[in-house]
Amino acid sequence: MFAATNYPLKLELPLTGDDRVFPFIVSQDPPTLQNKTEILKYYLNDKLDNKISDDDYNMLACLLECQEIEKKGKYSIAQIRNEICEADVDSTISLDKVIENIEKKSPKIINKELENYYLAMDEIMDEEAEEDEEF
Repeated sequence: MFAATNYPLKLELPLTGDDRVFPFIVSQDPPTLQNKTEILKYYLNDKLDNKISDDDYNMLACLLECQEIEKKGKYSIAQIRNEICEADVDSTISLDKVIENIEKKSPKIINKELENYYLAMDEIMDEEAEEDEEF
């Protein structure tokens, strides 16, 4: 079983009375600049109406980073896929449209939520370390 949440401290574990249900907790942070470049390549590779260079993909990732700084938030992989790359739309997309999407779409993960998430993950990891020391 896999689960994902932005609020890990709200999970009541174990879910089934079995401590083995979630033996591993992995933090899935928002994508880095390099991750953003690869995500854009993956979702836009066959979707763009004209081929673009690796430098162009890096430029798009840098635009995403600038928007995150300006708007004090982070884009999720799903938001990049669905709203920036329009991956669910059957038609092709132009480089200009991708840039327009980046400029139009504000990051959905606000910095305050991200800070709370990191604090919660730190607390969970501290609890895990304490449990390991008991054994």
